[in-house]
Amino acid sequence: MRALQIGLRPWEERDAPSLAFFANEPLIAKNLRAGFPSPYGLEDAKAFIAFCHQQDPAENLCLAITDDDTAVGSIGVFCRGNGLAELGYWLGRPYCLNLTVSGNAT
Repeated sequence: MRALQIGLRPWEERDAPSLAFFANEPLIAKNLRAGFPSPYGLEDAKAFIAFCHQQDPAENLCLAITDDDTAVGSIGVFCRGNGLAELGYWLGRPYCLNLTVSGNAT
């Protein structure tokens, strides 16, 4: 078993195929906000990455969770006003059971 090389970085267009692969998991959609597509395809991934690029990082921060620079999940902090923010993340199925990955990402 290889050691995981977990990191965070801004989303890039080249992440669309891996985003579509890992996000196309019904359990992810079931546990996220309404509006998360299921099934999740390449066009959904491209649209999400474009959305992330349009955001002001001071208001809505969208980052890829990576393993060896391959996107395997997503994490975001979204300002909700009045000093409140929402933190959300998901990890692809092979990674979601590894609590060390989840703890390191947050």
